[in-house]
Amino acid sequence: MSRRKIAELDTPFSRVEWPSVSQEDQDTILELLCTLLAPLGQHRRDHSTPSRGKRSRRRARRSDKPTAVDDAAAGAAEAGAAPATGAATTATKAGTAADNPPAVLPPAPELARFVDTGLACITRELARSASATSGPPPEVPAAGADGPPKPDTDPKQPSSSPLPSPPPPPPPPPYAAVFVVRSAHPSAFYSHFPQMVAVASHAQPGSSTTPPSAAPSSSSTPIYLVGFSRACEAQLSASLGIPRVSSVALRAGAPQAQGLLAFLQETVPPVDVRWWSEAQAGRYRPTQIHVADVRVGPRKKQKKTKKKEA
Repeated sequence: MSRRKIAELDTPFSRVEWPSVSQEDQDTILELLCTLLAPLGQHRRDHSTPSRGKRSRRRARRSDKPTAVDDAAAGAAEAGAAPATGAATTATKAGTAADNPPAVLPPAPELARFVDTGLACITRELARSASATSGPPPEVPAAGADGPPKPDTDPKQPSSSPLPSPPPPPPPPPYAAVFVVRSAHPSAFYSHFPQMVAVASHAQPGSSTTPPSAAPSSSSTPIYLVGFSRACEAQLSASLGIPRVSSVALRAGAPQAQGLLAFLQETVPPVDVRWWSEAQAGRYRPTQIHVADVRVGPRKKQKKTKKKEA
């Protein structure tokens, strides 16, 4: 195979690198994380039925439906009566359900409210946290309105004020740490995490006005980002009791997570985003051209078709 150099436009700013964590510390973090998530997986294995997919349920429904109809018709023929109607069948099912009420499942552990899984879910929450500091858009008055809107009610009639709406629920606590198995997917799936984690850390209420590239102050708590270089997807899946998982996020204030967060504070540095301060400097940066050496396979020779003689 031959090689060919391909030029492409590159960013003039510094790239965002993942926090450097030694392999020994990664193994310790993984062990602490799996120990913390073990009660969630045990609850799922004890009190939930693993899903077999929609196709399996559809196949079971098709196999059960003709059998029930045949049994009802055979029973009606033997008794010499008319087949049971739909209302009678529904009443029978309702009576059976009333006799055998579904078992009440115990509540999930309290830790379940502080754990998010999945690339899409964590990305959405990081985007929400990054935009949390921007308030709601200002209200724009209607076109042609000279002043505040006038009430449409008659002053002679008593005005009925609407009931006050209930206050919105408080927002969930922000993330304290994000764990990603980098060997599970191509880099395009998780390459956005360093920048989003840095911006979300900067947007937290307790953070300072310094850019994410600067050292965090004592009043701010950064979001720690851990990228596992080894394939540990199976261990996380077994701890959570779900078929596959490659990313886990832990919220602040999670119960029994103080030891893990303390170890992260000692071993994991905050995400360094140097282009934040570079962009705020307002200095011109020349265009950067990146030249990559790419392997090119041999061209396939086209087969020439001979025209048939008339």
